[in-house]
Amino acid sequence: MRNVIPLIFCFFIAATVCAQDNSAFQIDVKKYSLIDSLVKQTFLLVVDGVPTEEKPTMLNIFSLNIIDNDKLPIYWESYHKGVIVINTKTAVVAGYKKKLSTLSRKYRDYLLSHQNDDNDILYVISNGKNSVNGSSAELLRELYEIQFKKVKKVQFVEGENTIMSFSHFAIIITKQ
Repeated sequence: MRNVIPLIFCFFIAATVCAQDNSAFQIDVKKYSLIDSLVKQTFLLVVDGVPTEEKPTMLNIFSLNIIDNDKLPIYWESYHKGVIVINTKTAVVAGYKKKLSTLSRKYRDYLLSHQNDDNDILYVISNGKNSVNGSSAELLRELYEIQFKKVKKVQFVEGENTIMSFSHFAIIITKQ
């Protein structure tokens, strides 16, 4: 009975998965189109914490911020007119997988045996927020913002039945 409760919980929450969209990732097209011209004006382009000259595709951008010279640390002011800081979805996904892998051996072993593919996993965050699948913008935002010190435990449940194409569940239990 104890193992059935998380699955029942997941079943009821899974209904919200179909209602999700990617509206949280509406990257400002004007900002994105400015990148090339700003880089030519000596703006520094930083992607996932690494200075680079290559911008990622718009579909892979999780967040994009343009920081003007007046908000830069004093030691950068003389070198750059500003900084374009981009976090990619790829780096965000790698980050939450690394975080959760340190908290659950079963989750880590699953990722290792499935070439790091989490498309078959439904993530549930126990703090009352929605659960969403591995491709959703809301999931990325929620998992990106989870702080280690607020996670009580990660329970990885391998189900025999599938619920809306998910047969595995990562239940993230947070402290209040």
